Amino acid sequence: MKLKSALFALAALFACACTRPELKVYLSDSGLEKELLVWQEMLARHKDAEAGKRGACRTEMGYVRIVSDREMPAVRRCENEAAADLVIALDDGMPEEAFRIADGRLTAGSPAGVFLGLQELTLELLSGTELDSVCVEINPEFAHRGALLDCGRHFFSVEEVKEFIDILALNKMNVFHWHLTEDQGWRIAIDKYPLLTEIGSVRHHTDEARYNDWRDASRDSLQYGPYFYTKEQIRDIVAYAADRHIKVVPEIDMPGHMLAALASYPHLGCRGQGYEVWTHWGISPDVVCLGRESSYEFLMDVIDEVLALFPSDMIHIGGDEAPTVRWEECPDCRRFMEEHGMKEAGELQKYMSRLVGDHIRAAGRSCIVWDDAIDGGLDTAAVVMNWSCRPGRLDAVRANGNRIIQTAKYNCYLDYYQTYEPLKNGEVDMGARRYLPLQRCYEFDPLAGFSEDEAARVIGLQGNVWTEYMPSFDQVEFMLLPRLTALAEVGLGTKLGYDDFLTRLKEKYVPAYEYFGFVYAPFALDGTEPYCLSEGYKVKY
Repeated sequence: MKLKSALFALAALFACACTRPELKVYLSDSGLEKELLVWQEMLARHKDAEAGKRGACRTEMGYVRIVSDREMPAVRRCENEAAADLVIALDDGMPEEAFRIADGRLTAGSPAGVFLGLQELTLELLSGTELDSVCVEINPEFAHRGALLDCGRHFFSVEEVKEFIDILALNKMNVFHWHLTEDQGWRIAIDKYPLLTEIGSVRHHTDEARYNDWRDASRDSLQYGPYFYTKEQIRDIVAYAADRHIKVVPEIDMPGHMLAALASYPHLGCRGQGYEVWTHWGISPDVVCLGRESSYEFLMDVIDEVLALFPSDMIHIGGDEAPTVRWEECPDCRRFMEEHGMKEAGELQKYMSRLVGDHIRAAGRSCIVWDDAIDGGLDTAAVVMNWSCRPGRLDAVRANGNRIIQTAKYNCYLDYYQTYEPLKNGEVDMGARRYLPLQRCYEFDPLAGFSEDEAARVIGLQGNVWTEYMPSFDQVEFMLLPRLTALAEVGLGTKLGYDDFLTRLKEKYVPAYEYFGFVYAPFALDGTEPYCLSEGYKVKY
């Protein structure tokens, strides 16, 4: 009887599967099998998100997660073009990432374009559009369309990092900037320096109240760590991203934001002792000593292991928020400056950046720095991320002739609150002092004020998620969406008016958020608060 019951159950399951609509896909060019397979895997994530819990539920941080009951057709490859619902083909006359969907045919300039087209098709089908009615053509305006996840302040699991990558893929972004080292934690295994993860990946506790006296200082009184990614895990994530045509750009911040490294190897600092992994946020005066050859040896060794792990054409070396006070006091730094004809301590950073940058370029890669690096002087070969909005910096970078990635904090910092009165509107206390509404993200013009020649050096834009006050991934998702979608649409160059973008967001993206079970903020969708910057960028508590 048990066997008969099992057979009946299996037959019922098979019948149910057979009645599910199918989308038959014909690949007219060889080499596109992986794109189709990855698309199938991504659509199957709906079942993982659902996990028997369709509808709305509360997350760890109290956000609402919605998993819809929408169904996508079962995607199946077929060998007969005439019998196919969707034909996928390459056209070498199209730009690499460009794609066109019309009359049941997806045509693209490369496999990367095919993958982007499949993400757009996901949005269309989930919104209820019939395949034969889909008519879309997109040629991304910017080559670099990315997002940063800070895993230094708070660590996120391999699966959570992969989910972040899936969010980027759905939004047709192609760069994952992985912030891996900080004053508060070193998150990447380096074989030659094992203490970086043995000591540097652990902080005694997390003192969130240091700069925000309304916060509970004991909220996170426990040891944080050891948390870091093994080399095997990193290779897995890099491969996962590559399957989605996303490159992973690692960031090893230097010479500042290196307290975790100094705590692990005190000889790397000017004082040589008394360092610990920071338990709070801010800018530490303790940076890598740039007056000793041993420091440069360390930096080169770390970069070599990073180069071996990440095939990306770009490696980020930070360069931001590096006070010079220790260098000014350090006899080794003063002697080094005299030997190299330097008049100001800031020139040490320029020397380091050029040395490390040349090392990276010798490996066939490009070096990225934050715009702070221009203050001490910067070689023209470096790519600069314009973030600080500090008067004069962007002008100096433009005059220097560097390539630029636009990530201005007042348009692209997704750790800022989303409304003017965040606590009143139910936003979880983030400790931030500013807010960034969706409309300001969408109205960001990366080329504003640039001449035609200068605009050619702007290679893209990026949203950043700094995680000082984001201990869980549901909070990251909430801060990402839908603002990341707005920046992604800017990067694609869709150029809709804001009201039309809101319509596209509601009709196309929100069904996809809910199909995959991504947490998203409702404020721009439910009329919680109109767009307003009458009080500047500072929130009202």
